[in-house]
Amino acid sequence: MKPILVVLIALFCSRAACAGELNDHSADGVAAFAVSAPNGRHSLLLGIMHVPVRGLLLPSPAVLAGKRHFILEHLGETPRQTHASPEVEAAEHAERAQWATSMNTAELDTYHRRASCAGKSPAQADELLTHPEVRDANQIAYAVCGLNPYRAADVVLTLYAMVDYHLKPEYLESDAFVQRQRLKVPEEIQRRAFRSALSHDPAAALAPVADALNAGAFDQVERIVDGSLASSADAVTYRHIMVDERNVAWMTRLHDYLNDGDAAIVVGAAHLPGPDGLVARLRADGYQVEPVRVPALP
Repeated sequence: MKPILVVLIALFCSRAACAGELNDHSADGVAAFAVSAPNGRHSLLLGIMHVPVRGLLLPSPAVLAGKRHFILEHLGETPRQTHASPEVEAAEHAERAQWATSMNTAELDTYHRRASCAGKSPAQADELLTHPEVRDANQIAYAVCGLNPYRAADVVLTLYAMVDYHLKPEYLESDAFVQRQRLKVPEEIQRRAFRSALSHDPAAALAPVADALNAGAFDQVERIVDGSLASSADAVTYRHIMVDERNVAWMTRLHDYLNDGDAAIVVGAAHLPGPDGLVARLRADGYQVEPVRVPALP
């Protein structure tokens, strides 16, 4: 899971201004982008957080009205099991992987507490510590307790898209592709992120992200996200693999959806800013990308 996954974009600035600092301090609704293709077709680009965050404004499902396409990054993992399989139960007593053997008592207590909040049994949580790589356990390290896991923007919009608007989700990438990208992130970065997450309260780390997003201070959000990793060098490497390279891979499908029009495209907001972000790339390809505000979920 990404260390911190972000939301949306700014509003009410000129096209030239938004190409640089994408900030807006209006609290009226949720920031988004209206995209016009060269052929005149119109769509909506939404940047969201993939996790629930206290106080974060969510886009109303009404943004899906009149849309023919509902686009997400990828399908995502299969739903977690409510009970451990026999194999997991058997692995409960297996030796921890080398990277996990140095975890102290406080880190283990925090890990198990967050695993419970993430819906994992103790056996399932311990089984992840036997994996040769830390990536899977990282999902637990960043779990926030006390929140409804179904309050994430993409989950809410997907439910309404399928039930109320009869829109079947479509995807910019396959799960296999994004997993290959995750595996490209050096293990050392993942391990440093894991230990750092266990030593910090993820809810406290996400609070300034929510404030910045609600204010439309998107560039500030980008700085917070990059600062959530152990070092600036780690942030550069992680962003290149998990954001920039995926942006490049998405462009052909994005063009197809935008040229067809009436699409609601929902991605993590980290994919939107900067010279390699989707906003700049689409504008360079001749698309008009203008900031707007859309209704927020009550």
